[in-house]
Amino acid sequence: MFNEVLSQCWNNYLKMSCCHGDTYPCNCYNCLNTGFYNHADEYECDKKMLFYVLNYGASYISEIYHYLTVSQILHSVNGQLNVLSLGCGFCPDYYALSKYIDDNNLRINLNYVGIDNSKSWDETRIHLQNISYIHGDLIDLSRPLSFKGFNLIMMNKVFSTLYVHQKHIPFLENLKNAIENTMEENSLLVFNDVNSWYMGRDTFDGTISRYFNNFRRYYTDNPPFWGNGWLQIPQMNVIYPLNNYGNIFPLYTIAKSVFFEYRK
Repeated sequence: MFNEVLSQCWNNYLKMSCCHGDTYPCNCYNCLNTGFYNHADEYECDKKMLFYVLNYGASYISEIYHYLTVSQILHSVNGQLNVLSLGCGFCPDYYALSKYIDDNNLRINLNYVGIDNSKSWDETRIHLQNISYIHGDLIDLSRPLSFKGFNLIMMNKVFSTLYVHQKHIPFLENLKNAIENTMEENSLLVFNDVNSWYMGRDTFDGTISRYFNNFRRYYTDNPPFWGNGWLQIPQMNVIYPLNNYGNIFPLYTIAKSVFFEYRK
């Protein structure tokens, strides 16, 4: 399924001109690492998002897949899995969940809803019967989050972006309200982000873990800077065959990340 997405992204990438015009040499890799000049939003360029999926997508999905393997959270699901993905992007969690369910012959009916504020991901997505997308702002307190009806809430690398741009405080307020008022018994909140304290990792955990008695922490690379009982995700391989697309060379290993798992 994801190979079809990559082909779609490559075809769209080839057709798309650089958003800089003649004012700045087109280099999506540099833009992803340093951001555009005078741009606060890192997800405002359609071509850059296509590049993102082609370069990082397989690694990103593999990271989530290996977490599912170690955590075994899906093996306790009985029948229906309703997923809400906050800041879903190109929906890497959907592909990881779908592949894990298929690979392990789990009797799970997956329904996925993704929320994201950027429309630049639209060209990277496929439309299937069990996926729906909502264009929404996670920091808009006038439109509170609701977890009602979902037994798995995913957050994949959205908090670090909010943290860097100093937008994390209203998001945490929105999230806390949803946890206290709408999160259902035995449902799970999974946070996946960069394994770095200065990208907001510890701020998130220190704020949110107090609302849960049952939580676990995982890391993919080196032991964390603090805390005991963290669980390692030892697999570092990408689970898809890797193909180059022009001068785009996909990552061949997974990133340095953490997963925080909170059960209501």
